[in-house]
Amino acid sequence: MINTKQFQLSLFLGLVITLIHLLLEFTQLNSGTNLTFDTLLLFFHTKFFLLPILVWFLEYLVNTSICYLFFRLLTHLIKLFH
Repeated sequence: MINTKQFQLSLFLGLVITLIHLLLEFTQLNSGTNLTFDTLLLFFHTKFFLLPILVWFLEYLVNTSICYLFFRLLTHLIKLFH
């Protein structure tokens, strides 16, 4: 059964982690492996403009899933040792 409080918190934490990662990508312009602002503009002017949005949405889903699984594991460990 899904705990709604844990799920809501994991949605929020997933969004925060994704936004922090996005901010770090934009601030590290000198790195060759990160997505820079120029690359993002290039994506928006081509037919692949939805690709960065899709990648960030998938990253958000992965971060949310990891946070929720962490909360479920933590709850299980607390019940186990209680």
